[in-house]
Amino acid sequence: MSRGSTTGRTNLIAEALCPDPAALHRYLAHRLGSFDAIHALETTPVLATVKATGAPSPLGVRV
Repeated sequence: MSRGSTTGRTNLIAEALCPDPAALHRYLAHRLGSFDAIHALETTPVLATVKATGAPSPLGVRV
């Protein structure tokens, strides 16, 4: 997972790798949804990454 700062309506951006849509839903609803300080969030699924830096993520991604 990577994190960074942003400007505008949001104040945080994060990237999560999920093996399927159900895992993404569990992550958003249960992990992030458990934080009282999070009042709203937006998601943008990325279906394929053409080019990236860093080591490849392991198959056992934590979600």
